Amino acid sequence: MELLSIKDKLIEVTENINSETTFDDIMERMFLIYKIEKGLQQVNAGQSISHSELKNQVLEWKR
Repeated sequence: MELLSIKDKLIEVTENINSETTFDDIMERMFLIYKIEKGLQQVNAGQSISHSELKNQVLEWKR
């Protein structure tokens, strides 16, 4: 998978908008892309937990 620069990502997002798209829509899309990429980096770095581990943590919070 090719890594795009921030500029390339912004160009890609803005090329796929319509005339009713707002600046907030663009910012939300860019933030979503950022958060997904950050999450993938964390998974690749081993900084994640399994679904069952998460369920156990949530159960502990409820106690």
